[in-house]
Parts: sequence; C-alpha cells; structure tokens
Amino acid sequence: ETEGGETEGGETEGGETEGGETEGGETEGGETEGGNPAPEEVCDGIDNDLDGLIDEGVMKEYFLDEDSDGWGGKLVQGCTVPDIAPTVGGDCDDGNDDVHPEANESCNGADDNCDLEIDEGVTLPFHYDGDGDGYGDPDEEAFACEQPPKHVSNGDDCDDGDDDVHPGADEGCDGVDNDCDGVVDNDADNCPCQQTTVGTHSYLFCQDHQKWEEALDSCEEYGYALLTINSEEEQNWLHSAFEYSYETWWTGFNDLADEGTWEWASGETVTYDDPWSNGQPDNHQNKEDCMEMNFSIINWATYGDWNDLDCNSQRFFVCEASPQAP
Repeated sequence: ETEGGETEGGETEGGETEGGETEGGETEGGETEGGNPAPEEVCDGIDNDLDGLIDEGVMKEYFLDEDSDGWGGKLVQGCTVPDIAPTVGGDCDDGNDDVHPEANESCNGADDNCDLEIDEGVTLPFHYDGDGDGYGDPDEEAFACEQPPKHVSNGDDCDDGDDDVHPGADEGCDGVDNDCDGVVDNDADNCPCQQTTVGTHSYLFCQDHQKWEEALDSCEEYGYALLTINSEEEQNWLHSAFEYSYETWWTGFNDLADEGTWEWASGETVTYDDPWSNGQPDNHQNKEDCMEMNFSIINWATYGDWNDLDCNSQRFFVCEASPQAP
C-alpha cells in the first residue's frame, strides 16, 4: 500500500484515479465544469461554443439586390435569407435597375448587359470628312453614339483632300475621277484633245505635232501622263483606234536615263514590251531614245509596231489617265 492506504495504480491523492478528471473538475476536450459538453454554434450573433468566433459555419450566403431588378449584386452572409433575395448574381451596377445581364445594350457609354463590353453592336459608323464636302473618307472610320465633329455618315469620297471631288460632282477633263464613279473623265466635255474612255482609263488623242518632251509636258498639263501600254489587250485596242490615222504617235516609253533600259514616263512598271518592229530598237545614229507607234503608210509591214526615234522629231501623241495613276 502507498501512503494513505491505497495500492499502486489506485486513487491519487484526493481519491481520484490517474486519467480521471483534472483539477477543477473539467476533462480534456472542452467539457464544461461538471463534465457537460460545450453547446453547438447557432446563428444568433453569440459565440455559443465559446471558441472566440461568432456564428462561424452556420451563416447563409445570398445576393443583395439593391435596385430590385431581380439580379444579385454583392454576395453577403446572414442568419436568414430574405424572401426577395435573387438566386443568381452578375449585376454589375446594383444601383441601376436598367443594368443587368439580360438588359438590352444601349448606346450610352456604359456596359448595360454586364458582359464587360461597352456599346457593342449599337454604335454607328461615321467617316472623317476632311475637305468638308459632305462625303467621308472610306478609310477613316469611327464608331460612336452621336456624330463626331467633321464626320459624316457615308464613306463615299474618293479624294477627301479635294472638295471638288465627290459623288455627283461635275466631271472635268483633268485626269481625275471627279464624281468618284471609278472612271476618269467620262462625260467630260472640255477636253483639249479627242477623248475616249475604255474601262476605267481615259485617253486623249492629241493631233498636234510636238517633240517628245513637249508632248510629255502637254499631257502633264492636262493632268495625264504620256501613254503607257501595259498589255497585249491594250496594244490591240490602240491598234484598232489608230488604224486609219496614217500617223505615228508618241508614247511614254523611253531610255533617256540609261541607254537600253526602257521605262515608262508614267513611272509604271514595264509589264509588256513585245511589239517592237523587226530590228528595233536600234538607236540609229546613237540618238533614238523615244518610242513611237507607227501607223504611217510608208511601210505596211511595220504598221502599228513600235519604233525608237529621235526625241526631237515631231509626232502626234496620246495621253492616258486612270484612277490608279500617280
């Protein structure tokens, strides 16, 4: 026996066994005094289970709907869920009942349907009108709810730097598509030479004998370039146009800059150079640098072919203009 008359392993001093209650009467594990378990937490604003936290794990989540549009905004917690609380969120402006995920997008600078985009699908296109002629630049487009300054609703101007050029303008004989119909000088009535339109191109057949440089300057004065022939199709058409002229005509083909390197005075790339007469160009006497189309009756074998000639010779000439020409 130990002191006090108990056996080893028996009661400890005070009469309790090892492993029993701790001093003060509580057991390990959070029982209350007297051995009762701690109360469960309920949603009442009180720390029922004495763990230092209030209403933990028992509150319910729901959405606020401050604008009463049926869509929830802020997600909050509470002990009870209001009957009118929406079951879905997504309201990006809970102070405006016109804004929610099912709203129609309006042109107002706001995201009405909460899709993170503003005014999508409802703005209007406007075009910058730099020359103030009422027709806008098709390449200068802006979308807005209201018409911005110096903008118009159409983009039909083909030259927004010239207020005389726009749809409906009078067509002049100036190498310009004044009425923006895609054709140069069609219906013009003030041309200095006989004018013919083929496709989008305009040709002036000038029956005035001039040196090559003079012809070049005359064409530029008219807003044209000395003739460029880009294809066999164009060559054949010119052949038919000149057929009974019995004249020779200057074109823009020349090798003035570099002997043997022929180029068009218009600056266009050489894509066609087949119809030279046999043995031409020959740079006779080392002074033939400009090309003529030969429709004289002196030599029927070369009728309509190309021939190099002294640029100081005087010939009729052809000017050409197109919407794409520089």
